Amino acid sequence: MTKIKAKKPGRKQIWDLKACKKDASKYLFRSEWSKQSISAYNIAVKNNWLDSCCKHMPRKRKWTKENCIEDALKYKARTIWQKQSKGAYASALQNNWLDDCCGHMIQYSKPHGYWSLERCIHEASKYKTSKQWFKKSASSYNTACFRAWLEKCCKHMPSPPVWTHEKCRKDAQKYKTIMEWVRNSGGAHAYARRHNILDECYKHMIRIGDKDRMKGMKIASGKE
Repeated sequence: MTKIKAKKPGRKQIWDLKACKKDASKYLFRSEWSKQSISAYNIAVKNNWLDSCCKHMPRKRKWTKENCIEDALKYKARTIWQKQSKGAYASALQNNWLDDCCGHMIQYSKPHGYWSLERCIHEASKYKTSKQWFKKSASSYNTACFRAWLEKCCKHMPSPPVWTHEKCRKDAQKYKTIMEWVRNSGGAHAYARRHNILDECYKHMIRIGDKDRMKGMKIASGKE
């Protein structure tokens, strides 16, 4: 049996059976070995050494329906099973076994058609604003939006303020920096941006460059 030489940086590597076995021992899977050390792997393939080199590597498990059901019992939700046991989940999905495997699991998502007008109104009643409702229960909010039920669902919520130029300028006076204004009064800032009055609202605010200059002036004067 001929020994095949493969070039590596700085020296010549001779890939005989012993060298291939030693190299393969660094990896857990054949796919990993083939990607990370293609020269050794290809020589092992060419010389029919794969089984000898890969004895320590686990073979891919064949997922039957019974195996998938048994594996699924370890998990409480489909999403967790999908993340933790990709092979079993993929086989169940491909073979339409999901319902049989996941009967014991918690169903986090609501079934199709669950969000009726009454349920959306009840869900919306838990929140003070439509923004809060959207953040906490996006599926019910989106259904209400799609079905044009928002007005009925949000009757108990206070109406958002109607911004004018003067109201924006007055609101901006409460804040010292632009970021503080954006975080605490995004509606006013958005209105000012749309109507090109940001410069008017920013006049009194401290910018990042202004802070640095003020700090330098304090150091120079000996106050810091």
